[in-house]
Amino acid sequence: MDSTRLNIADDFPAVTREDWMTLVQKSLRGAPFEKKLVTRLYEGVDVQPLYTASDWPGDDDPSGLPGFAPYARGASAMGPAVGGWDVRQEHASPSPAANNAAIRKDLERGASSVLITVRHADLRPADAGVVIGNMRDLGTVLAGVQLDTHAVHIVADAEFLPAAAMLACVWRDRDVEPSKARGGFGCDPLGTLARNGQLPWPADRALLMLSDLAVWTSRTFPSVRSLQVDTSPYHNAGATAVHEIAIAAATALEYLRAMAGCGLDPAPASRQMMFTFSVGCDLFLEIAKIRAVRIVWGSVLQRCDAGSEMRATQIHARTSRRSMAARDPWVNLLRAMTGVVAAAVAGADAITVAPFDEVLGLPDDFSRRVARNTQAMLKDEAHLHRIIDPAGGSWYVESLTDRLARAAWDLLQEIERRGGMAAALLDGTVAGWIGEAAAARKRNVATRKDAITGVSEFPNGGEEKLRRALPHDSITRAPHASETPPAAAAALARCSGIAREQAWEAGTLTSEVLAAARAGASLTALARALAGPAPLVLTAPLAPMRLSEPFEELRDASEACLAQDGARPRMFLASLGSVAQYGARSTWASNFFEAGGFEVIEETGVRTAEAAAAAFASCGARIVTICSSDEVYERIALDVARALKGAGAQTVVLAGRPGNREAAYREAGVDSFIFVGCDVLATLRQLMKAQGVEIR
Repeated sequence: MDSTRLNIADDFPAVTREDWMTLVQKSLRGAPFEKKLVTRLYEGVDVQPLYTASDWPGDDDPSGLPGFAPYARGASAMGPAVGGWDVRQEHASPSPAANNAAIRKDLERGASSVLITVRHADLRPADAGVVIGNMRDLGTVLAGVQLDTHAVHIVADAEFLPAAAMLACVWRDRDVEPSKARGGFGCDPLGTLARNGQLPWPADRALLMLSDLAVWTSRTFPSVRSLQVDTSPYHNAGATAVHEIAIAAATALEYLRAMAGCGLDPAPASRQMMFTFSVGCDLFLEIAKIRAVRIVWGSVLQRCDAGSEMRATQIHARTSRRSMAARDPWVNLLRAMTGVVAAAVAGADAITVAPFDEVLGLPDDFSRRVARNTQAMLKDEAHLHRIIDPAGGSWYVESLTDRLARAAWDLLQEIERRGGMAAALLDGTVAGWIGEAAAARKRNVATRKDAITGVSEFPNGGEEKLRRALPHDSITRAPHASETPPAAAAALARCSGIAREQAWEAGTLTSEVLAAARAGASLTALARALAGPAPLVLTAPLAPMRLSEPFEELRDASEACLAQDGARPRMFLASLGSVAQYGARSTWASNFFEAGGFEVIEETGVRTAEAAAAAFASCGARIVTICSSDEVYERIALDVARALKGAGAQTVVLAGRPGNREAAYREAGVDSFIFVGCDVLATLRQLMKAQGVEIR
């Protein structure tokens, strides 16, 4: 038997990076390498086309082992490798009964925990969220749910104390042992301030109430986390991954300090928190983001002498709302799939998949089932959780993780220099940073540098828009929503009195809120009792964005035109010469105009200016685009433009860069030019308005 070790690499000569660069430069034919092959991320990181062992050390790997500093490979040694991640489905239908049916079905068919978004009956009627009058409504939502088996997480923005008290009451009424109650109360006042633009109390009072809940929870429910550090408001406003990591760490650090002021040491205080991150469609960036979060937060805990508590840190990932599209929403299934893969590969502890029709209104049973099964397939069939940190060792992912962590650490220090997260949020610093990133995203969407499949690229022009019920259409206001039983009046008065004090013993306020909730006080009454004398208003609220919205507005305007006039705006495409000459540009131009809701009428194989004019005159359009190769343009484009103007064309567009012939084209009647890199959105808006189409 031949024991010679087979090494395929020995059959090929060694190749250096310099050898590769020589071939690349030859292929680029003088074009700059940095411009053609290097991608600049919004995070300020340059992504190279090739990564090698020189980009990440192979010996004494800085990423370490899972469960050990710097925690890039995972906060615990096994992570989700044994039982898989927590499949956490979100519920936000206004009706308690409808939510109960959906929750029970989810838990029976693959979900392992639930996330309930709560709002009281008098607040934001257009927003999604379970309308909770009092404890009975929350009991209806959770009827039939095995509360000692399934974790329940609740998010109620500024009403976190009343909502937490009501969930605690439900646990007690169902005889759930405190040690077996699992879930979270979702307290995140700074996140609420960023999302809604205001809080009912000053920042110091909000942090005091947060600490009160944390201390009470640590004493009462050892397996429940009272606090949530949610970066979704920042992500949805356009933040970069570096922003999200730094903001999460700065927010959590602010909360740690507040809890320390109430006597809770860093170790138990850190166990009160869970991080929530939105995951988008950039697979490797999202993997690196979650890995970098653990590095940064682990460093913070080490400096607080609580480094070992990093192993108890939990990260919850939710598919990005910013990336969701209302047009061709089925593509959202693929976007969600990418987000789940990224979160699972990065080792997230819990994952929530938003239904693909979330941005259209209330999800239906089918969309909820697909969201649930997306996780089930990746976990139970693809077994993504079986390998710990599968991206570890990738020279690209390791390098990207390291650069994100370093940049986020620098930004965290800058936030600290400005007085901490609350101060940076209130003085507009955070909004300024995110606003710059959002503006850059909008520019790239407008030019289609950042493509949105099914919306700005490859749109379905004949698509029938999917319809879903809106939240306010499903609200059934409970008759007891705002009632205050006599038995609760005294408890409400005590809550109000404590909340207006400068300080109180930690845990006291939550206990009184719990007593009021048990006595039947409504969520509305509790919120009013806890409100401060004047709300805290954010100087520059964070405006949420969806990347596809600007193009969807054009499509909506086109459909309104169809409903009113019986026809969409039309674009006549004059494709000159042979298929080989016009094919590439005509396909690109059709895609360009269909993204704006135009009905494209194409005349192919046009050979003369007269033929182009005759075809245009009979098509019923007022705008025409000339498409062909540069060689054909040099021969007949000027004559074609003159003929089209003579035939009554209101606007003549030429597909391609005009170069040094722009003056001649314009003199012949060409009004505008479209080409790769132009402002697609501005051009489409201008052409729509020129035809009298109103765009909201």
